[in-house]
Amino acid sequence: MAEPSTTTLGIAAATAGITIGSAALGLDTETAIGALAGAAVFVTSAKEINLITRVVYLLASVIIGYFVAPEIISHTFIEVRAVAGFVGGLLGVTAGQLLLKQMHNTDLSWIIGGKKK
Repeated sequence: MAEPSTTTLGIAAATAGITIGSAALGLDTETAIGALAGAAVFVTSAKEINLITRVVYLLASVIIGYFVAPEIISHTFIEVRAVAGFVGGLLGVTAGQLLLKQMHNTDLSWIIGGKKK
């Protein structure tokens, strides 16, 4: 497991990278940093997951958080882009995992023309 100082340094480097990258690519910096913050909270709280999986979840959470932020703003009381990105980054992978778990526990054969059991 990584030391807390290593994790903090990694998050600081990621924040700097997102800030520079979003400015260069024309992305919304406020939303991107909010998504990174939400993803970082999610990943640092998932201690039972190995490091490579956590890095993949971090990237997925940032991307999900950035792209769902406008939907969160339009469908909830949240109006600040950074907060919407934070919520999206925090909950994005968790919601995806819940959907996958539900799909594994459900018979979906009726969708593709099979008979319902």
